[in-house]
Amino acid sequence: MTDKIQKKGFKNALHEFGYKIFKMQELDIPKEEIKEEDVVKAMILLNLISYKKIADVFLGCAAINLINTYVKQENTKLGYYFKRHIIELLKGIEDINQPKTIQIDYDNSNNQQILLISIWNFQFSYKCIRYSLEIKKLQAQQTIEWDGLRKQLYAKTIFDFALNSPFITKETLGGNDFLFMLNQEIDLYKSGNYKFQSEKLLKKGNFNVAKDEEDQELKNYYRIKLCECKDRPVILTGRYKKTWDKHVTFITIRPYIEGINRITVCDHINLLRKDVERVLNIEDLVEGHRYYIIGYCSEYGNGRMGVRLASNVSFLPLFKIDEFQKIPKDIISTCYRFSIEDYTRKDQKKIKL
Repeated sequence: MTDKIQKKGFKNALHEFGYKIFKMQELDIPKEEIKEEDVVKAMILLNLISYKKIADVFLGCAAINLINTYVKQENTKLGYYFKRHIIELLKGIEDINQPKTIQIDYDNSNNQQILLISIWNFQFSYKCIRYSLEIKKLQAQQTIEWDGLRKQLYAKTIFDFALNSPFITKETLGGNDFLFMLNQEIDLYKSGNYKFQSEKLLKKGNFNVAKDEEDQELKNYYRIKLCECKDRPVILTGRYKKTWDKHVTFITIRPYIEGINRITVCDHINLLRKDVERVLNIEDLVEGHRYYIIGYCSEYGNGRMGVRLASNVSFLPLFKIDEFQKIPKDIISTCYRFSIEDYTRKDQKKIKL
């Protein structure tokens, strides 16, 4: 099925489905109850999904809408930590680059902080979303008028339609079978490998961890994968080792994923000294201390990977990890999204979804 046929097919299916939701609301069909298993499935999905098609964006929106509905139920076990997934959704929308089809608007009248996402005029809205650089980049020129449909009334029906669509991407962000992995994780949930704690969903044990991080062949594989991130800067962590005439060396290089113990994908990288000197005083670097490194990955000579500090971003591309309890959201909203399937280390005890 070509992209053009897929796009037309999903557009027609969504138009018909939109009419179904309109009729449900017109007939005053009662609001649907969201079950715990449904919200677990949506949370897992948001950690696996790869945003490559318009149908994927709709599925991401539907999953967030379902979770947002659940947290307002009296029996909820979740808080609003899940809203961090909106950052990845917006990056997916930017990468797909279909501004006539997927439109973004933001309404801060009465300090409501409402993010609106319209997909062929089927709208989702989320309140209390901070206005970010990513939203500013994607915001439509014209105001999006509300379509009158209350999506939280029938969040389960909308989620099921999105998940069962034949137009979604069949692979996860890590390149595995999407529906197989999703169902596998639901089986683990039923077996007690997921639990709610402090208004978050935690996965404990049974991780698809990476292989031995000392495996040189595996490291070469990951270095190749990092080179595929060339369109977006990446967030890496590394320990400062030494300054040379033309380079600054960092060791134990790992991709950044919030809340995940990540494998080492590279023994060391050399940043150009002149780039480092543009953002901080070389003498302030402390040997052995860990730093966030935001840069672009590229291949050079014999399949090796190099990293160059990002100079086109609105924040410092190199700073100590202990300067922030959490890396700022505007940095995450700009940078490449790494897969938990690829980079989770063996000593991971639990994951907050």
